[in-house]
Amino acid sequence: MIFSIALSFKFASIVSFIVKEREDRSKHQQIVSGLNIASYWIGNYVYDFILYIIVAAFSVIMCQVLEIDSLTDGEAYTATCLLFFFYGLANIPFTYILGYLFKDYGNAQGAVYFFNFVSGGILTLVILILRWIGSDSNKVGRALAWPLRMIPSFAFG
Repeated sequence: MIFSIALSFKFASIVSFIVKEREDRSKHQQIVSGLNIASYWIGNYVYDFILYIIVAAFSVIMCQVLEIDSLTDGEAYTATCLLFFFYGLANIPFTYILGYLFKDYGNAQGAVYFFNFVSGGILTLVILILRWIGSDSNKVGRALAWPLRMIPSFAFG
């Protein structure tokens, strides 16, 4: 959950650039100049993913340096590395989609941070507590968890 909350900042910075570019109409100018729309999105995605990988690699290294055994012992280290890798692959396009909901890049940045914080940090904790406290609430927690797994930050948390 802590990593999900911390990585919320990274994805908030991604959405602010996308919305700012749409607000300034610089994407439109590039497309009018002959840029293929697929090239534009692939280029943005690759750039954002490379910047994310730097942050994710640092996070994985910190798990090992701080000796977090549940994330680094045996096969758990490979699973941790894959989890961070696939989280970036999933959440960057999700962040792009969320960017279409906003016209102001400042509002987009704050809202995406808050959304990732709530879905990756708060909701995961709520579901965990629901599953612990009793049989009826366990059923509710399990029922709520399935649709929420479509949100990358919830699945990561």
